[in-house]
Amino acid sequence: MKVALLAFALLRSGAPAPRPADAQTQPPVSQGPKASADAPQAIPVAEVARRADEAGTFLRALDEQLAASPEIQRIERELPSLSERLTDRFQHTQQTIESRSALGTLDALVDFWRSSRGGLATWMATVTERAD
Repeated sequence: MKVALLAFALLRSGAPAPRPADAQTQPPVSQGPKASADAPQAIPVAEVARRADEAGTFLRALDEQLAASPEIQRIERELPSLSERLTDRFQHTQQTIESRSALGTLDALVDFWRSSRGGLATWMATVTERAD
């Protein structure tokens, strides 16, 4: 019954009935872009200068807040040399393990790596605090 009513309504409207092949291959026709409730609003000309000043003030304040602290500057200065030392120590550690050195030697390596890890954890906390 519903199908017959739908067919009758289509015939009365003058719209061509879709053929089964066309219905499967052709995408539905869009009605154009829909207006969004969240669409950006235009800034009135009278407010442009005021908004530009506000944006400049905001950017200057942000720049001051993002200036590197002395702790961050120290980390930036010391990081390259520490990275080099850790790379050298890593190679030394590999050689020591491969040579099956005495336990005392391995304990010294463990102490070095624990100390390095503690220092890096402190740096990471400083950088993370800065990022938050």
